[in-house]
Amino acid sequence: WWMSPWPALEDVAGTLEFDRAAMRIRDARGRLAGVALTGVAGGIEDLVQAQRLRLDGVARGALQDMLAFVNHTPVGTWTDAALAQAQASGPAELALSLGIPLAEPALATVKGSLQLAGNDLKWAPDAPLLAQVRGRVDFSERGFTVQPSRATVLGGELAFEGGTQADGSLRLRGQGQATAEALLQPGALPVLAPLLAWGAPAERGARARLRGQAPYTVQLDLHHGHPEWLFASPLTGLTLDLPAPLAKPAEAAWPLRVQTRHLPATPQRPAVEALALALEGRAQVTLERAADSGAVLRGSVGIGQVAPALPASGLAARVALPLLDLDAWDAAAPAGVVLGQDVGPVQLALDADELRLSGHRVQQLSLTLAHLGSGRTRLWRAEGRSTQGAGWVEWEPAAGNPGRLRAHLTRLTLPERDPTAPAPAETASDAQLTAAVARVPSLSLVVDALQWRGKSLGRLEVDAENLRGAGNTPEWQLERLRLATPEAVLLGRGLWKPGQRSSLAFDVRVTDGGAFFERLGAGKAMAGAPGRIEGELSWPGSPLTPALGRVRGTVKVALSEGRFLDAEPGVARLFSILSLQALPRRLLLDFRDVFQQGFAFDRIEGEVALSDGLARTRNLRVLGVQAAVLIEGEANIVRETQNLRIAVVPELNTAGATLAWAALNPAVGMGAFIAQLFLNKPVTAAATREFHVTGPWAEPRVERVGNDADADASANPASSPAAVPASAAAATSAAPPAATPP
Repeated sequence: WWMSPWPALEDVAGTLEFDRAAMRIRDARGRLAGVALTGVAGGIEDLVQAQRLRLDGVARGALQDMLAFVNHTPVGTWTDAALAQAQASGPAELALSLGIPLAEPALATVKGSLQLAGNDLKWAPDAPLLAQVRGRVDFSERGFTVQPSRATVLGGELAFEGGTQADGSLRLRGQGQATAEALLQPGALPVLAPLLAWGAPAERGARARLRGQAPYTVQLDLHHGHPEWLFASPLTGLTLDLPAPLAKPAEAAWPLRVQTRHLPATPQRPAVEALALALEGRAQVTLERAADSGAVLRGSVGIGQVAPALPASGLAARVALPLLDLDAWDAAAPAGVVLGQDVGPVQLALDADELRLSGHRVQQLSLTLAHLGSGRTRLWRAEGRSTQGAGWVEWEPAAGNPGRLRAHLTRLTLPERDPTAPAPAETASDAQLTAAVARVPSLSLVVDALQWRGKSLGRLEVDAENLRGAGNTPEWQLERLRLATPEAVLLGRGLWKPGQRSSLAFDVRVTDGGAFFERLGAGKAMAGAPGRIEGELSWPGSPLTPALGRVRGTVKVALSEGRFLDAEPGVARLFSILSLQALPRRLLLDFRDVFQQGFAFDRIEGEVALSDGLARTRNLRVLGVQAAVLIEGEANIVRETQNLRIAVVPELNTAGATLAWAALNPAVGMGAFIAQLFLNKPVTAAATREFHVTGPWAEPRVERVGNDADADASANPASSPAAVPASAAAATSAAPPAATPP
């Protein structure tokens, strides 16, 4: 008629005595729910009137078996299944006293104590391991009490106590000392594992970012087997070696509070595990995760600002910082950290006085970032403004490739690279190059007003695709590049793939060369000069970051009908050499009447070969009404130096400059051409002047290269071929013309 909730006693052995209405048990032993009982005594004192069974005994054995006894007997119900998920190791001793009314077994009573002497124990899967537990747990049908006990946990000693509360839950409180080394061990604090991962060493043998030790207080509540945590620490004694705003010295106090709660299921939603983290004055985080799967349902984050209210779903965040160094955070990120989980809609408001990204700095950034849709229709959209630009950007991820980036910016100033930022790697393995190409998304970009180094470059349009080529190798194809200014239009196409240098073929159609070169920073060095500049260039690494000192290729120039203006060296740089005005000022030659107002030309043609910072030419020609200029040599475009030979052939007759224009052969070179000119056209040769230009662009040194026709000039110091530096040019430019040879 009644099924006992107690498991049956097994392997019973002992002495059973009857004395009138009493039944007594002496020196018995047996097994109850797998726990071996010894020294069992008790019985029923009155079998007629007070039918109550009393049993007293001691159990010795594995602590894990005793936990099973608690969970599989009414004791587990009486303690609200507080130990249902507990795991333990080592032996223990259990003293147990039972009182069972035979008429009403449900009113049974229990009293006992569990002595722990160096056991290891975990109350719940999300609880840290309590090692070397020393203490006593007293229990009855009303619950249990943990007497003041001690254990080793998180690298230090923890003093704790607690017990069953009025609502049937279990509460434990403690205080201790935690070391960074212990906190970084796997499974130390599962609830904080994603945050603690940032403090671990980036690679084997590296120094941990979290170091030292700090005091803490902790509270654990178990409601129907569900743990709820409250963890607090001033963090004094801990060093946190992370980028701003989480760079913490050991002596600083940063009060931290972390609390978790279990929210039971309702008809509207499943059971939820909620986490609230507060780092006083620096960060606030609230997250709700599905209790069964751990998927993030919604969250709220505030960094440098109060966190926004929890949204209905997804993530809402506000970030306000004086400095946000994304490069530093990327370097500090633990291995395997990805933004792969779909958390639904995301709304981020970011304000930063300075943002650092890919070695560049962006000032006064105000940005809103939204993650729209889910599954295959995911889309990230950002809108914002900064000192360097304004507009919107969309990124649409795709399975198996980096997706597509679309952007329309009303203005963009390309930021200078931070000189303190690490330089890009000079070399990379094939695997690194393949991975780098695979990460660059397809691109559709429009910039209405592009600026670089203070220069307005006009409207930029870019279309590129990340495709898979032969052998499934990623290829980033620049299908269309268009840069338009009022004076010129640049069109280009390019390719980036592993095993090859990034390449760009371009064609610039120029309507006003003077205005175009002035826009590029050459100053007012030229007027007019429509024409065409085309070429093919290549460089190692990304097409988005060409290294000027490692560019290779050729550039062809064909301009017409223009004039070099009277611009100072250092402003127009190489243009001052082409204009020839620097030559007579330095050597007091006989070109003043020809060039003092600027050299008018009909054509400029030639080809320049680029190779790792050096620009070389053998056939650069400038044809003017008064003369032809022939140039060969090289310029270092990184160091801004030059080593050029320049020949000026006046148009003394129809065989002069026109002949020079037609006869210069790149395969022969200027030296052979001058020698041939002396033999075939001695009059023209006598008027020809040859110069050697060296030194920096801003202060070139010009030397006259003598010939047979200059014999008379050698006696005149004013026409000496010695080099004259730029500082002497200013002193001689205003002097009256000196005597010069015919």
